Amino acid sequence: MVRNYIRKSNRQSWLEDDMKMAVLAVVERSLTYDAASIRYEVPRSTLQDRVNKVKEGKLNVQQCGLKALGHYQKVFSIEQENVLVQYLKDMESRLFGLTQNHFRKLAFELAERNNIAHNFNKTNGLAGELSNDYFYLYILKFIVILSFNFFYVGQDWLKGFLLRHPELSVRIPEPTSAVRAMGFNRPVVNSFYDLLKKCYETHHFKPEQIFNVDESGLSNVAKSRAKIISQKGRRQVGKLSSAERGQNVTVTICFSASGSYIPPLLIFPRVRLNPDFEEEAPPGSLVVCHPSGWMQSEIFVQWLHHFIKHTHPTKENPILLLLDGHVTHVKNLEVIDVARKNNIVIICFPPHTTHKLQPLDVSFMGPLSTYYSQELDLWLLNHPGQVVGLRHISKIFREAYLKAATPKNAISGFRKTGIAPFNSDIFDNSDFAPAETTNNIEMSLDTQTQPCCSADNNSALALYSTPQPSSSANTLNTEQPADNVQNAAVSSLLSQSLVLETPHTTFSSNEKQIFTISPEIILPIPKAQNINRSSRRRGKTAIITESPYKKELQEAKENSKPLPKKKQKKNNIKKRLFTSTDEEEIHPKKLCVSTDDDDSADEECIYCSMPYKEDSKGEKWVKCINCCRWCHELCGGVDNWKTYICDLCIKKK
Repeated sequence: MVRNYIRKSNRQSWLEDDMKMAVLAVVERSLTYDAASIRYEVPRSTLQDRVNKVKEGKLNVQQCGLKALGHYQKVFSIEQENVLVQYLKDMESRLFGLTQNHFRKLAFELAERNNIAHNFNKTNGLAGELSNDYFYLYILKFIVILSFNFFYVGQDWLKGFLLRHPELSVRIPEPTSAVRAMGFNRPVVNSFYDLLKKCYETHHFKPEQIFNVDESGLSNVAKSRAKIISQKGRRQVGKLSSAERGQNVTVTICFSASGSYIPPLLIFPRVRLNPDFEEEAPPGSLVVCHPSGWMQSEIFVQWLHHFIKHTHPTKENPILLLLDGHVTHVKNLEVIDVARKNNIVIICFPPHTTHKLQPLDVSFMGPLSTYYSQELDLWLLNHPGQVVGLRHISKIFREAYLKAATPKNAISGFRKTGIAPFNSDIFDNSDFAPAETTNNIEMSLDTQTQPCCSADNNSALALYSTPQPSSSANTLNTEQPADNVQNAAVSSLLSQSLVLETPHTTFSSNEKQIFTISPEIILPIPKAQNINRSSRRRGKTAIITESPYKKELQEAKENSKPLPKKKQKKNNIKKRLFTSTDEEEIHPKKLCVSTDDDDSADEECIYCSMPYKEDSKGEKWVKCINCCRWCHELCGGVDNWKTYICDLCIKKK
């Protein structure tokens, strides 16, 4: 099929509406053939032919103005194609969208089982490929088209179908987990908005008093694959990366409904803080270290004090803080005490709903991920022969953050989620369609909920759910898998836990009769079985600043049994050092240095100045190949110990 076809003939230059009006005028005997042809500017012979077909009952009055495709005939009528369009929309809204090959197979099955005349290939069972009976009639035409590389086998019918229905398009879907699809249902969302509304009625929060905070991950390896221009025909196109697997740095972002931003928090996977981490960070940022690089309870308390310093909440001007159900947020007694003392109201989002309810996920994390990937690529381009280390992430993140942190993104995030301005009807039925696959009763909330704000409390924290994993477990750059679904069975779309049932649709009784065997019979919309599963107790809405909840949380922590500690073998070895030898090829050897070695015992870390003899934690040490001085592996941010050069030597160069 020609990509940009230019019509060369003046035939069928009339309008379909004019032809329809002309046919009706002649049928109703208000105009003659000649008068109707002149008034509506349509060919007389075509008008006469269509009027005769309408009188004989061969042509519907509603279709009398449609243009024909020459000697070609469409396989499905307009009504039948409209049914297919609605079916595709229903499947896509439930996160079971059909691929191109699956849809072509469905169209072939519909034509076969409804006894509709078609020219599809019965050997392959796909719509769009000519059968052997039609092949020889068009062999000459195919040779001409193939010579110009305009013909794609099996795609003509599908392309024509998409051109006739511009409301459809081929998209790369974003992977959505099953728990998110089930968790975002109407009872859960309505309960959240009811809770939020009560808080608004009590405290009368203004946009500058409403904040949202969330964590995400930064990696020194970009995972988003932007398209590049390369030589045509190459089987594999590569792009430079810093490492196979990157190191994660957690970043905490917070903004308000008025468009203001709180300086971010960065958590580096280090034991000791490197001054370079703070110098290149965004202005006012809070930079801390933890061996894991993830958010911890004590670090979140530290961030909360950082938040209070920039917002200045008072009794007359309280602050509303929205966050997810991570354990460091909602199972932290110190956070509750600090928030109560400083007039902060904290509401937790329902579990598995932050992808639609959290403003940061809706409007900010996407642009930040894009800008961060661009800055990573730009840094590698400007520093040939070097790789991105942890000491470079602060500067790269700063450039991306300053581009993404615009008031427009913050304001639109709160508006699209219906939080500010308040709009509990921001989501329609299509947003809740994925949850209809399960209709899991367990996902509905407990009806016995407590009000968000009591009269005797000036500030309150509302808890909505049990702790869920923080979004920091996911890096900013997520790789979307390519569509690699084969032509094989359409049933592979459905998992084993699904039952094929015919769901309730919006089709009218007349539309149901368009197909003798409808698409829902051939490929039903998936419906999950009602399986009784024993699950843990789910959280419910509560005021965690009141005595009952706080007492319950304290009792739960007291009753929790600590895990037994494993007995560790005592070693007389004080330290394991990395050394470079010519014999090592694959794995570095860890040489044990005895305490009698005075030279090694007198060594100090280049960065933290800790003497080697005082280091009793068993950390790894590496040696600079240039100045032969030693440092902790964590302090130096070592990627490759064999070629490590300390920052002091790099600055001297």
